[in-house]
Amino acid sequence: MGRASRAKRERRQNASAEVIRHAGKADRRGLRVGTTLSAHVDAVRRRGADGLAEALIARHNRRMANLNAAARHFSPNAFAVLHPMITMDTASWQLGQRVLKHPCDYGATWLEHLGWAADSASIAIRYLLCGQVIAASVVVRSQLERWTENASVNAQMPQLEGEATAAWIDRLMSPVEESGRVLEQPEAPVAVASQVGTLFSDAANPGSVGQDYEAMSEVLHGRGPLLSLVRWEAQGLLAPGTQPSVEEIGGVLRPLQVALRRVREGLAAAALGRGYSFTAQRLATVTEVRNDGVAIENVQALLFPLEPMALNSESFARASGEVADQYRAIVEGRPGPDLPAEVIPALAFGERRYRAHHFSRRALQHEAAVLGEKFDDEAISETLTEMVFAAECSASLASWVEPERIEVSDAFAAGSSALRSTVWMWLEDDDRAMGCGRTVLEMVARLRTFRLKPQKAAQLAAQPRTTPRDWIDAAGWRRLSLLNSALGDLAHAPRRAASARETLVMLQIDPDSELASKTGRTSAVNMLIFLLQVECGRWVDSLDATLGAAFWEVVRLDPTTADQGLEPIMRHAWNLRTARR
Repeated sequence: MGRASRAKRERRQNASAEVIRHAGKADRRGLRVGTTLSAHVDAVRRRGADGLAEALIARHNRRMANLNAAARHFSPNAFAVLHPMITMDTASWQLGQRVLKHPCDYGATWLEHLGWAADSASIAIRYLLCGQVIAASVVVRSQLERWTENASVNAQMPQLEGEATAAWIDRLMSPVEESGRVLEQPEAPVAVASQVGTLFSDAANPGSVGQDYEAMSEVLHGRGPLLSLVRWEAQGLLAPGTQPSVEEIGGVLRPLQVALRRVREGLAAAALGRGYSFTAQRLATVTEVRNDGVAIENVQALLFPLEPMALNSESFARASGEVADQYRAIVEGRPGPDLPAEVIPALAFGERRYRAHHFSRRALQHEAAVLGEKFDDEAISETLTEMVFAAECSASLASWVEPERIEVSDAFAAGSSALRSTVWMWLEDDDRAMGCGRTVLEMVARLRTFRLKPQKAAQLAAQPRTTPRDWIDAAGWRRLSLLNSALGDLAHAPRRAASARETLVMLQIDPDSELASKTGRTSAVNMLIFLLQVECGRWVDSLDATLGAAFWEVVRLDPTTADQGLEPIMRHAWNLRTARR
């Protein structure tokens, strides 16, 4: 480390110590600020922009403090879906799968790809436990699409012209005894598919999930039956005593069960191909067991975002590593304590959180080694802080404009939750973060249209099938259509991911720079934060000029020139779109 870097780090350490000394007092002041518009105005009059910043950060801290209660509320139903995981992981181990990889890695082999699907189930459960139903919906929806496509290829039953995707999913993902469409390796013998069909003929099946697919799709557009969960997370801060019923997350858990069943069939086909009939039988007959007590004493630590402080935490690495070792001992058949079946899913979950932490930490260390003096881990922390200001102001606005403007309130709530999920997923190098980002882009365009063209916005809101493109065009942002397409592609199955990632790289102002190939998603995340901050600022201005001035100061933007900050990006995006025609 050079002299300049040491001096820079020392300044930061001194600044961090100062922040920590004052953080407790600031948080207590922020917590005393009520949730109303007038309470925030009073806080600004007392302490200026600092009063607003403290209130927004305190909102965020309160939500994080409530994570454990939210997780305990949902965990019996959520972890039950992960009960087959131990059987699936044991089968993978028996079949020779020894590579431990990042849970977001698609995998290079068929077995690794099936492992990615199992890991994705755990990722979806994590976001459900956090109340982040938009993130969970992005993950589960893409899994349902991925394995429906696989079944479609095997059965040679493509989606019919004019057939709704939900109907296609129901047709392809119906119980196996009716369809015979088994996930398998392309070279697997026909006899294996027949055997798997017989094995799974009596296996439990949640049934039709087409309506659940529709509900997940709708919540990504800030509407539909799952929106109440979004509001609880964004506005309600996951407050204990106000939790939604556990049945409300069934619309995400049921399709996840169906997707996992198909993955079990794929593993069973691989097992039969190797002559492991007992393993295949176990995969077919595994049942779900409710977990009425979280096996990990403090599951909250496993839910937190993997920001630099968490990645550098030795205590977290040790605690999650112990959970991972305990689980792997069971998978590998090593001696260990007998554990009740209902606690195993929580260990499977913890093992995957350990891998996410381990590989994210390695990636951060690799980045530091490659960049040397240019490495700046504070940039990640700054992105998190900017996200907090944007997301918490958006959630507050959802309450301040309700109930007179419910469509606007819905957009603020969905934008808040989606941005939080975008950043959390981005921290873990998950392409699906951009799927959440597309929701942010749509919600900001919706808010901008309601602000500038209220009649046009009312017309669009009244139409049940209004698309993100409709809102983006109405907002005057047609030049961002390429960004919208790239974000949308990353919300779906992984076959579109490579080209979408390339598009995000090219959308940067300087796509040929030394680091551009590695910062496409980061650039998109920062742009989405900026867009929501600007739109929040405009709406706060319209409600109270004093509070508006404080917000602009908090986010360090000039309201007179903020809109101009997007112009170079839109011009570049439009030129790129034109060049690709």
